[in-house]
Amino acid sequence: AIGQLALGPGDRVAANATPVFDASIFEHFAALGAGASIAVAHANLVRDPGAFGEWMRREGITMMLATPPLWEALVSARTLPLGGLKVGIGGDVLSSRLARALHDLGAQVCNLYGPTETAVFVTALPVTEAELAAPPIGRPIRGARAYVLGERLELLPPGVAGELCIGGVPVGLGYLDRPELTAQRFPPDPYGAPGSRLYRTGDLARWRDDGVLEFLSRCDQQLKIRGFRVEPGEVESALLQCDGVAGAFVMALPGERGQARLAAYVAAGDAAELDGTALRSTLARHLPAHLVPSLVFVLDALPLTPSGKIDRHALPTTQQRSGDGYVAPRNDTERELAALFEAMLGLSRVGVEDNLFDLGADSLIAVQLLIEIETRFSRQLSLAALFEMPTIASLAAQMDNAQAPDPFATLFPLRAGGSEPPLFCIHSVVGVAWPFSGLLRHLGDRQPVIGLQAHGLSAENAELPSSIEALATDYIAAMRGIQPRGPYRLLGWSLGGLVAHAMAAQLERDGEQIEFLGLLDAFPHRSAPSGADGQSQEDEADLTTTALRFMNFDAERLQARDGAEPTTLAELAEFVFREFDVFSAPLVRKAGFDGDVLRARFRAVIANHFRIARAYRPQQIGARIHVFRADQTREQDLEHVMECAPGAWNRYTTGGLLEHDVPGRHFAMLNPEPLAIIGPLIREALGREHRAGRSSAAA
Repeated sequence: AIGQLALGPGDRVAANATPVFDASIFEHFAALGAGASIAVAHANLVRDPGAFGEWMRREGITMMLATPPLWEALVSARTLPLGGLKVGIGGDVLSSRLARALHDLGAQVCNLYGPTETAVFVTALPVTEAELAAPPIGRPIRGARAYVLGERLELLPPGVAGELCIGGVPVGLGYLDRPELTAQRFPPDPYGAPGSRLYRTGDLARWRDDGVLEFLSRCDQQLKIRGFRVEPGEVESALLQCDGVAGAFVMALPGERGQARLAAYVAAGDAAELDGTALRSTLARHLPAHLVPSLVFVLDALPLTPSGKIDRHALPTTQQRSGDGYVAPRNDTERELAALFEAMLGLSRVGVEDNLFDLGADSLIAVQLLIEIETRFSRQLSLAALFEMPTIASLAAQMDNAQAPDPFATLFPLRAGGSEPPLFCIHSVVGVAWPFSGLLRHLGDRQPVIGLQAHGLSAENAELPSSIEALATDYIAAMRGIQPRGPYRLLGWSLGGLVAHAMAAQLERDGEQIEFLGLLDAFPHRSAPSGADGQSQEDEADLTTTALRFMNFDAERLQARDGAEPTTLAELAEFVFREFDVFSAPLVRKAGFDGDVLRARFRAVIANHFRIARAYRPQQIGARIHVFRADQTREQDLEHVMECAPGAWNRYTTGGLLEHDVPGRHFAMLNPEPLAIIGPLIREALGREHRAGRSSAAA
C-alpha cells in the first residue's frame, strides 16, 4: 500500500476519517510506517469543503485518502492544493469524470478497492492518463489474493466476468453472532492454505490480460449508496409495514453528478391516498439515515415484465411535480436557484415553496448545493441556514438580504420558526452553539432551536461569569426574551449540560415547569481535595490534565501538534480554540473579525469555563434528566474528579433518569454519526414529554 501511493518521509498525510471508519487505520499506520507526518482534520472541516481545502494548503498536505463524494465536493470548492497531491480514492466507484478532474488539477490519483470485511483496501493502482476513461481497481497488495470466480467458485480466465473474491491476510473472521451470514460470505478458500477463508464481495469484476482487475458492477442485490452497503430488501420490508403500501421495490438511481441515490417505488393498492413525504418520515423513525430513500415514487401498481418481474425500464426516474401547491419562481434569484436544485436533485420542476429535503436532498447534496450557491452568487450560506430554510423562497430572501447574523450573539436562532416550544441549546466550553445545527434535520420542521452563546465572545472587555449559577441566571433572562413562560426545553453539551441543570433548578424555584432536560456527556464534579486550611489543593495543572482526559484528546496527538501537552488553562484554551477551528466557520469568515481580538476573547472565555465548571455543585431538581454518554469517556481516568459512572445524575433529580450510550468521543458528540443516534431519541423524548405534560394539565 505504501509503495502504490509512493509514501515517504517527506509526505504529510491528512487524517480525516472518524475512528469507526476503517480508513483511519491506513491514515495513521501506513503514514507512520512510511515515516510521513500526520495532520488531523477537525470534523467541522470535512463538512465545509471550502475551508477543508484551505486547511490542506496551510498544513502542506501532500496525500489524503477519501471517498469519491468528498473528493467531488473538494474539487467543486476549488481550494485543493494544486500539483503533486497524492489522492487515494476508496469506499465507492471512481468515476471517469472525477478521475479526469483530479488529473487535470495535477493530482496523482490512486484507485483503491476493499470492503470493510477485508481491512481498508486490498487492491490498488495509480491511474494513468490512458486509464482515465475507465479507471481499473488494480492489483492485489502484498498479503492479499484476488480471484474472479464462477458460480461453483471455479477460477475464470482474463476477460470473463465473475464474482470478485478476496483471500489472504486481510480477510476477516466473519460477522459477530451471525453464523449463517458468515458461512455465506466467508466460505473456505479452495486455493489457499488449509483453514483459510475467502470473502465473497458480491462485486462483478474481470481480469485484464496484464493482471489488472476491472470493476464492473454488483452481482447481487446489495447496493452502495454514499459509501454505505444497502440491502434493498430491508428497505422494502420496512415500506411494506407502512399503512396503505401494497407493494414496494427499491433500487439505485444515478444523480446529476454521478452519485447514486436510493429510490423507492410503492404501489398504493386500495389506499385512497399515499404520500411519499410521509413515507420518508415514517422510515426515518425506524431506519438509519442511509436506508431512507431520497426519492419515493407512488404508483397505482408496480409495472411487471411478462415473466412477472419488476419492469425496471417502465419505472419513472424523475419526479413530476403536480400543479397543486406548485409556486413558480418570481424573480431572477429564484429562477437561478430553481434551475440549480432541479439539476442537482434530478427533478423536472421544483417550486419555490417545496421543501428540498422532502424532495430527496441529503447532507451531501446540501454541501454541494452550498458550494454551487457560493460559486454562482458569491454568497456564503451555512449548512444550518439550509436546514432552517429548506425552500428556494426562503433562501432567495436571505441571499437578497445583506444583513448577516452576529455569529457570537447570546441568542443565536438555528431555526426560528415552528409551532412547538423552542429547544434551547447551551454551548460547550468553547462558548458557541453552532454545532447544534446538525440536530435540525432530526427534529422536524415544527421544532424551533435556539442556541445560547457565551457573552464574552461578542463584546470586548465583557465581564465573565463567576459561576455556573451566574451563567444560568444570565441565560434565563435572555431565554425569557423569546419564551417568557414555561414549560421549557433545555439541552446542554458538556459544560452546557451543567448550565442547563442549573437553569432547571432556578426555573423550578420560580415555579416553572421543565418539559425536557437533555445532557450531552455532561457530569457532576466531585469536590476537590482540601488541605489543613480547608482550601483546595488542586492546582491548575491537575485541572488541565483532567479536562484533557475528559475531552479524549490524545497526549501523543497534542505533542505532535504543539510540541508539548498543555499544563495550564491558558495553553489548553489555546489548543481547544485551534481544535475547534473557529475561523473556518462561514459566518466568522464573512463577518471579517479581527483574528487577534477574537483569539484573545476565546482564550479568556474557554479558560473561565473550565474554572467555573470545576466549582459547580448541582442541586436536586424535580425534572426528568435525559443523559447521552459518549462511550469513549474513560471513567477510570476521571472517577476522582467527576461522577461519570452510569446513574451519576440519579441523586440530583427526583424525576427519574434516562441514559443512552452513544459511540464516539466527548468532543465529537455533535458530529453527524452520534447525532444520527441522539437526534431521533431527542425528538421522541420531546413528543413523549409534551404529551405527558398536556395529560397532567388536563387532569
